[in-house]
Amino acid sequence: MENGKYVFSLKGEDLFETDEVSFMFDKKLSVLLRHGNSVLVRKIYQQTMDIYRSNGLNDIADDIIIVSGKFDLKEVNNVIGTCDYIGRFYTNLCEQAKTDLHKIFNIGELNGKNSN
Repeated sequence: MENGKYVFSLKGEDLFETDEVSFMFDKKLSVLLRHGNSVLVRKIYQQTMDIYRSNGLNDIADDIIIVSGKFDLKEVNNVIGTCDYIGRFYTNLCEQAKTDLHKIFNIGELNGKNSN
C-alpha cells in the first residue's frame, strides 16, 4: 500500500493502483477468478454472469460472487497468493458482518437471548 492505495506490481513494476480491491471467486470451489480494481472486476463479473445465465448455466453463475472493500494488506496478499484462502477470507467476512449486525441491532435481545 502506498498513500492509502493498493498498488499492484509485477516483477517490480507498478501496474496500477486503486482505493479498494475486489475479489471475484467461485464460493463452492473456493477458487479466486479475478482480483484488482473494483470497477474492472465488477465489469468482468457482470459480463461473466450475462454469459453464464444466457447459456442456462444458472447454477454455476450462482456460485460466483464478488466482494469489494478496503481490506488488510496481509489478507489481500493471502487471498492472492494462497490457494483456497479466498474461501476462508469470505467466511471470516461473513462472520464479522453477522457479529457487527448483531451488535448494531441487538439481535440477541430481539430473539429473547442475551446478546453477549
